[in-house]
Amino acid sequence: MGFLLGLAVGLFVATFALLWAAFSMGASLVAYWLLGISGILILSLVFAVLDRIVERFQRDNPGSVSGWFRLDWQYVLRAGRLPAVKPVAVILVAFPVLGDLTSKIDQTTPGFTFIWLGGVTSLIAFGLTWLRCPSSVREYQSFKDFDDVGHSHRWIGWLFRNHEHDYVDRAHILKETIEKKLAVREADVCIPSALGEAFEQVKRKDQDAGPAIVQPINIDRDLFVGFWLEGQPYVIPLQEDDPKIKEKLKELFWIIQSDLLKSRPLSRYLIWGLYATTLALFLIALGMNLAKPVGGLQSLFG
Repeated sequence: MGFLLGLAVGLFVATFALLWAAFSMGASLVAYWLLGISGILILSLVFAVLDRIVERFQRDNPGSVSGWFRLDWQYVLRAGRLPAVKPVAVILVAFPVLGDLTSKIDQTTPGFTFIWLGGVTSLIAFGLTWLRCPSSVREYQSFKDFDDVGHSHRWIGWLFRNHEHDYVDRAHILKETIEKKLAVREADVCIPSALGEAFEQVKRKDQDAGPAIVQPINIDRDLFVGFWLEGQPYVIPLQEDDPKIKEKLKELFWIIQSDLLKSRPLSRYLIWGLYATTLALFLIALGMNLAKPVGGLQSLFG
């Protein structure tokens, strides 16, 4: 972890050094774009490492439910979907490379620099949101969105497994599946059966403690997601002929989403900071434009 953090910070500093060198030598605008994109990627890497450190600290020091839920990923995405924000940001940032159009626009308009910088900060926020927001959170705002896609009942099992390393508290999630009777113990399984066969395959995995989710097991049209917790194997059966399969899918979906929505806290705070900076820059530009006509009226009637 320390090596990755050092590497990420080193690359981030190197990118800023290259940007400064490009500015000093009057590099082309394409070079600025390439360096800017690399800077966003490296910033994402830095915060990927820092997020894991903070999440580990939160897991080891659990507290009460946070009252800052409005900073979670669903609200970050909602802010990024505000009408016209993306097009305006792209046009403003691309403005210097539009060639002859620059001569037709008065860049001395009060606050133009602040508006352009606001476009830059909002684009960085968009880029980091795309890179750092968990894929399931970006794709599905609710269970209805997930259900409308028409996935097989097996897909939620793969989703549960594929996000294993994204969870803030894996052990808590696994315990929740047991408490909500989505997962079963080996002692509760009739053998022989498909579920019994799934347990046999889970026990062949070299896991003796956990918490760890093993590769899902596909038997006919059903999927069995096994995991180890406190030295005991469990299986989440996702069977097509289960009369409660729809309710189980919905419950498992929200178990996954509830954890992912509060994941990667430092990345979320950085993105909110960028949006706040964008708003502040736009307000400064607005104030400068309002102050100009007011000053003109004062000189006219003074």
